[in-house]
Amino acid sequence: MKNRLLVLLVLAFSGLLLSGAPSPAQAAVPGIKQTAEFKRLKNYVNFLQTKRSVPVNTARRQTYKTTLTTRRNAAGTKVQSLYSRVLLKISREDDAKQRRDIKRIRQNQKSQVQNLNARQAVRLGALQDKENAAISRINASYNLRINPLADQRDRLKRQLAKTTNPTKRTQLTRQINKLQVKINALVSDRTTDLNNLQTTYNLKAQNIRNKFAQQIANVKANAQQQIQQERNAWRQTFRTQIQAAKTRRDAQKDIVKSQAERGFSFIQQMPPAGE
Repeated sequence: MKNRLLVLLVLAFSGLLLSGAPSPAQAAVPGIKQTAEFKRLKNYVNFLQTKRSVPVNTARRQTYKTTLTTRRNAAGTKVQSLYSRVLLKISREDDAKQRRDIKRIRQNQKSQVQNLNARQAVRLGALQDKENAAISRINASYNLRINPLADQRDRLKRQLAKTTNPTKRTQLTRQINKLQVKINALVSDRTTDLNNLQTTYNLKAQNIRNKFAQQIANVKANAQQQIQQERNAWRQTFRTQIQAAKTRRDAQKDIVKSQAERGFSFIQQMPPAGE
């Protein structure tokens, strides 16, 4: 997020990220009234209040003003420092929460994809079982016709091997060839039927894959949309928190300003020495 990057850069260059200091993202950021800088300012203003009726010379009056200005500036700088710590705390906490939410979305997406892949595997497995059963039926059907012809052919081949009469051999050879033609035709038909079956089941398998691929794509697209919505929501939350931090900072500046003005009014009330 651009705003968060700017926040971190400002904090880095302002020297607030001191080594060994408590992490602002973990420690609660106090209000200005709880800081030593403001307490020193307030205590000095209370001191000036006790001196408002005591005559002072010009040098002492200027010393009071200089000291009060120094403590006012220190408290004002502390206000800005606290504001920077709040920004860093907001940025880090929001980033951590956003990462956790996005991680949850991605884990849910992964779980859904795994479930769809498992369901696809079951569907494809069941389809493969059906295909195997269909292949077995085709083979069994053709075997009922091919095997008797093959057995008959083999018997004729054995007779041919034992026959020496040329005429008889010619007749046997002709019969064997006719049987082989029938067998070859049946084998060809079987191959065609098996190829057609495979094409049919390949199309069914591809349809299943396409269906689940679309469902997986929808799951991923939905997860990406949720992630974008989360990021947009966190951007709005960040802007709201930053505005609240600015309001808090401005209110604390007013507290410091008001305290300092009290001190300057007390200095103004001090009568000149010699009157």
